[in-house]
Amino acid sequence: MFDFDNIVDPSGEVKWFDLVFYNPLNIVNNFSVAYETCEGYAQLDKLSDLFGLDYALAGDYIATDLTFFLTDAGQKPIKNIGNALSCGAVDAIEGIVKDATAAVDGVTEDLENLEEDL
Repeated sequence: MFDFDNIVDPSGEVKWFDLVFYNPLNIVNNFSVAYETCEGYAQLDKLSDLFGLDYALAGDYIATDLTFFLTDAGQKPIKNIGNALSCGAVDAIEGIVKDATAAVDGVTEDLENLEEDL
């Protein structure tokens, strides 16, 4: 939009080259650098596997992410996401985390009781 608004320079020069070639090539270059440095090929491969219903990969993501979000360090991103969504999402997410934490605590207690019984 900036290019369209400023296609005519105050000196009277028409900046058609910037609009047609320079800026689109710059944008493509930025995407290619991000793809290369952020291992975009690996991310697309994982995304393809998830949409292909790779249950092992989905289970791995669920297990590692759930474990992280149940820690104290994982609580902050959940609150940030909830604040970003607002609209009552904070309470819903906190409720889910509390329920999941209670479930993990229950399993931990069951395992401790099992060890004592043995």
